[in-house]
Amino acid sequence: APTAPKARRSLRAKATKLKVGLKSNASVDDTGKLQVAAKDVLSKREKRANKHSSLVKRIEKSTTKPFKRRRPNKKLITTMNNLIDALPDIEALVQGPNNVNTSLKHKSLKSRPGVMKKKDKLEKVEMARFGQNMAHIMGIEQSEMISNVPTTSSKMEAESLPDVEFNTHKSTKIAKRFAALRAWAITNMEKHPSFEKNTI
Repeated sequence: APTAPKARRSLRAKATKLKVGLKSNASVDDTGKLQVAAKDVLSKREKRANKHSSLVKRIEKSTTKPFKRRRPNKKLITTMNNLIDALPDIEALVQGPNNVNTSLKHKSLKSRPGVMKKKDKLEKVEMARFGQNMAHIMGIEQSEMISNVPTTSSKMEAESLPDVEFNTHKSTKIAKRFAALRAWAITNMEKHPSFEKNTI
């Protein structure tokens, strides 16, 4: 069905609608034209400056972040009292080493019965073995020295011999020492199977 035509708005109503959002000093004259004061009209330079300032504000706002102080989620359960209790007393430090017990005790290690006896026994066995080996080596050297003592006639002959023979005598003596040391090492030290020669 046809509807009734709406009433036409007056110029004053149109002017008041345009007036919304504008400054209070803008006014509408009797003809309905909008009149703005001269000071509210912006020049090109002012518009450009406003644009630039708004752009700078947007850039600064995106880059700068507000400073937030970080707080730990979990606070420490312990206090400094436990650390203070663990430290030695000042009086004990001032007294000096006379009253301090210098013997070291490992509290974490559990003492087993008979450990010190086993240690002493092992040390005695090793010392006796070492003494026997040294006596064996020294006995070989002493026997070599006794056998190599020259007589009066051999001294006269040695003086007439050239220096080459003395050098060879010294080298053989060193070789015998190394041979004795090698024999001691073979008898007392373990040998890896890979070093042993396969004999058929």
